[in-house]
Amino acid sequence: MVAAVVAGAFRASQETGHLPSRDLLAVLHSVARDVSAGTYTMPFGILELAPHGRARWYSAAAPPVLVLRKGGDVDSFTVSGTPLGSNTFALGERSFELVVGDRILLTSDGVSELRLSSGYDLGLRRLAKLLQTTESVNVKRARDEIAERLDKMRGHEVLYDDVTFALIELRAVRSKLSLA
Repeated sequence: MVAAVVAGAFRASQETGHLPSRDLLAVLHSVARDVSAGTYTMPFGILELAPHGRARWYSAAAPPVLVLRKGGDVDSFTVSGTPLGSNTFALGERSFELVVGDRILLTSDGVSELRLSSGYDLGLRRLAKLLQTTESVNVKRARDEIAERLDKMRGHEVLYDDVTFALIELRAVRSKLSLA
């Protein structure tokens, strides 16, 4: 119920005009807190991508952003913050650079918390390694491989949370203008 109300508030805010990400998250936090009276909370994040390759991650207790760099290294961008609807609200924020070919993996918390057939949770290290294995294929195939592998790794374990992710590949950046 809280997620549905927050989603509706998010869509309504997009239709009525653009709020800066920091302000939008504060509004969504208030909506979630008012609806759930602090009983239910939800992690939430917003990733802004600038045309010149700079990214800014705003996190209300959202899972880290993973970036697969050309060459196979994976960077993890973790920021603190409190979930939407909690009694207090703290927002984490971090900027980082991207180059053409970098892949960004955004996930719900259910991905890293996915219970594997081994009885362990997937965790961020295994998720980063899984992302690395997709470096040599196009982004659509990489998305499909991640979904297939997550399902296979889960086996017959029951899903207790959503397993949602987005994989984005940066294909172009604009150069910054310099004033002389």
